[in-house]
Amino acid sequence: MMQGGSTTDAQPGFVTDVAQTWRTQRLSFEIAGVGRVSVTADPRTAAPETLGPQADVPPVPFDDGCAGPDQAQHPPVSTGSGAEVSRVVANERARDELALPGEVVLIPALGPVIPTSAPVVPTVEELEDGSILAIDAPPPEGPEPLDPADPSDLPSALDPVDPAGPPEGAEDALPEPVRRDDRKWLRSQQVLQAVWGPGVVTGSGALIASDRSWFEPAVAIMREADVLGSARAGEDVDLVEIARCAARETGQVAIVHVHDGVLDVLPTGTDPRVPHLQGLPTRASRWPGMCPLTGVDELRPCRAEGGPGGEEDIRARLAFDARRALAVGLLGCGVCHGRGRTDDGQGNDVDVPLPLALSLGQIPRITLRTGETIEIDALADIYAAGEPF
Repeated sequence: MMQGGSTTDAQPGFVTDVAQTWRTQRLSFEIAGVGRVSVTADPRTAAPETLGPQADVPPVPFDDGCAGPDQAQHPPVSTGSGAEVSRVVANERARDELALPGEVVLIPALGPVIPTSAPVVPTVEELEDGSILAIDAPPPEGPEPLDPADPSDLPSALDPVDPAGPPEGAEDALPEPVRRDDRKWLRSQQVLQAVWGPGVVTGSGALIASDRSWFEPAVAIMREADVLGSARAGEDVDLVEIARCAARETGQVAIVHVHDGVLDVLPTGTDPRVPHLQGLPTRASRWPGMCPLTGVDELRPCRAEGGPGGEEDIRARLAFDARRALAVGLLGCGVCHGRGRTDDGQGNDVDVPLPLALSLGQIPRITLRTGETIEIDALADIYAAGEPF
């Protein structure tokens, strides 16, 4: 579903197993009348008794940024990027298990990630208080030269209302024009529009990496009768079918169905890397609304990744700032509230303060579940219509 473009911050060998992420991801959602909920089918949390050489469910290796089992007793403090999975798992297992009042279906709401048309130059800015803030410098003035040999580089392939048209006789070589709404990477509004109806309650949500290195927007739906605890005669709402139709209509690769203590991943067929998973044991718990980047229930802010010490550090900081903005925008944070913060939660100043989080419409880059971080056109820059979502 992701559209192409060169990656800018991907590390060699860091591409993850996409199929595995659909098993180990966390689901987080908030529905009125139910509250904030976290669900996972990761066997390290959901079914620890099945681990081991004789298990029916193979163990998931600790190779996604987490400490090994022998380090779980004294893990380091989590950071906003690559949070310690061993701490996340221990925290999830320490929570009281929650019985959901009915089935829940999550529909991803991530549209095509359109790479930015001009390279973003990383730089830093020194604030009045002496702190260093990594920022994105504006692109150089003037249009970027186009490659006439690449049809996708023609203005009309990017914007159907652009007055510059393709050369005569080149129509067959050009892709179909892309509608304005089809280019938005955040499709929460479109998904909500597709699922709203009688008997359906909607909520905001996200699909989250086990190490919090990526976040994908999602919409959660439940039956109104389950939320209110009062079934109505003759009411028959097929949540899975509603979600399937919405996912296909908005270009999503799968839906996630949570029911009867298990989880199913149901692909739509648009991405062959997405596995068809059924009956995975799950663990649901209440999420108390603390830092979505650390994944730990404590009143301490996350630590900024990267810094001003060089191009690599700056790019890491830019990626962290975008990831934090996405996490706070989708889930909220009861620790920093997306505001600037200069302390570690225990009265000590930190070397790299947390800045004010960007709005969702300003995010200039996204980390994908493949592990790649790519630069994108910020929604506010493309859609000057007052409502970028």
